[in-house]
Amino acid sequence: MNGLIGLSLRWRLFSHANFQVWAFLIFRYYREKKMNKKIRKSSAKFNDHILETITHDQRSAFNVINSLSFLLNENYHKMTKEDIHESLEMIFYSSVSLQESLGTFLRWLRFEKENFELSLENVNLADSIGRIVRNLRDYSASKEISVDIFAGDQINLFNDKGIIDFVLKNVIFNAIKFTPRGGKITIKLLDDDKKVTISVKDTGFGISDNDIKNLFCEERSVYREGSAGEYGAGIGLILCKKMLSEIGGAINVTSQINFGSEFRVVLPI
Repeated sequence: MNGLIGLSLRWRLFSHANFQVWAFLIFRYYREKKMNKKIRKSSAKFNDHILETITHDQRSAFNVINSLSFLLNENYHKMTKEDIHESLEMIFYSSVSLQESLGTFLRWLRFEKENFELSLENVNLADSIGRIVRNLRDYSASKEISVDIFAGDQINLFNDKGIIDFVLKNVIFNAIKFTPRGGKITIKLLDDDKKVTISVKDTGFGISDNDIKNLFCEERSVYREGSAGEYGAGIGLILCKKMLSEIGGAINVTSQINFGSEFRVVLPI
């Protein structure tokens, strides 16, 4: 009798545990299915605008690299060390801009694929931010820009890691891009019961009120030159907004000319 009672109890516990597992899997399946149904493809006009803008940025970067490479190859023996260093620095910044532009272009192509679906997984925000900052260390170090991270408690999300990483990299990259030599970037993680906010604050040029109005606008581009002459039309930020809307997130900015900007990426918990 005691054996039957024990067996019955173990079966109930086993069944309860399995129910929890199945409940989680069903919840995950329907959440992922629901989120994928929300994906909407961009208009043909916007796609043409992105293609034209990115192509222009890449062509500009290639022109700088080709021209300066030719100049160095033909005249390096006549140039001073300062001129050589300045030319190499411009080549480096142009190649960084080109790499970022290509990354944005490839991400946009993947996002626009007919069979694109969100890939939900556990995301450790502190780890993602730390990895992105390390990958951009050469870029920030070349401008002697310090990057401070205040992550606080460990924050994990169940969301699309590829989209989150793309957005965070774009925002941090832009902070470096538009901050003059010797500047500072501060990254903070703030969370409450319903959302987490990643704040990226810089001591850069700042953005005018008029440009802020158009910063996330699909119909037009905001051309801004980086602190080292890097090219950019803000296409990455437009894509960030579109992708974040698919995972229940948002992005906003406050800025003051000559005092810097603060971009805030908001994600659901």
